[in-house]
Amino acid sequence: MRILGLLGDAVVGRNGRQPYCAGRRLNGAIRFAIAPYLVCVVLASFGPSASAQERLELTDAWIRLAPPSAHHHAGYLTLVNGGKDARQLVGAASPDYAKVELHASRVSGGIATMEPVAQVEIAAGQSVKFAPGGLHLMLIGPKAPQKEGASVAFTLSFADGSTLAGKATVKRDGGGGHKHGAHHGH
Repeated sequence: MRILGLLGDAVVGRNGRQPYCAGRRLNGAIRFAIAPYLVCVVLASFGPSASAQERLELTDAWIRLAPPSAHHHAGYLTLVNGGKDARQLVGAASPDYAKVELHASRVSGGIATMEPVAQVEIAAGQSVKFAPGGLHLMLIGPKAPQKEGASVAFTLSFADGSTLAGKATVKRDGGGGHKHGAHHGH
């Protein structure tokens, strides 16, 4: 009897009758006692991890359409942390841009400013929205002009070393908020 091709001769002898492991013969009772554990180990190595990443959801990702000459684009999304531990977003990257930074827009004394943010905490059981006039991804140096309806791949990086891949749709913004299309000085 052969148990998974991956285990092959490690569990069952070449002649199909004589079980052995590393040159030692095992009786049938031991072979059948060990086989389920070996199968579990092999299957666990291919299955999803029980990491907190599984409970982090990315939704509503979009990039504001900007003029073809714009060197900075703004990206928005929502992160939902369904896990039991807080998560810290510390970076982002996209193959379609030279650089991606975490930014926050603020209004102080009637003056709108924007600044890089080192990390964004997503508390357990909470969500954080990146939206016009607040947190956003600053996508710097587009490798090609973006067209409305295009999909842009990106990856978010977290303090624990995990990553989360996503896709954002390029679209026009119908609401207010700080415009990033012709942004300079970043």
